[in-house]
Amino acid sequence: MLAGLNYWQAEKMLIQDVETEIGITTQSNSQEISAFLDGVKMELSAVARTPIMTSGNHEAIMAYLAAETAKNKIYETVTYTDDKGNFVDHMGKSGNLGKLVMHI
Repeated sequence: MLAGLNYWQAEKMLIQDVETEIGITTQSNSQEISAFLDGVKMELSAVARTPIMTSGNHEAIMAYLAAETAKNKIYETVTYTDDKGNFVDHMGKSGNLGKLVMHI
């Protein structure tokens, strides 16, 4: 009986230790992800404020986005969208988000 009680106590302590470690690891990983995303937001904010991006010239914007995408491999695609829903991406694909959504 004593062996069974010791086993139960040991199992309970191991489960608590694992749960604590999972919590610590999750917290650490979430902080790292948050810091990474904050960096990406800062970088994209800087890109968005450049004179090329604010010019509205889709050809110049496409070329700039292609250069930024080639320079930073973490981005699969980068897209510029104006206030009317017109977009252009780094590969030259363009259109209107309103029309695109209607066809999905």
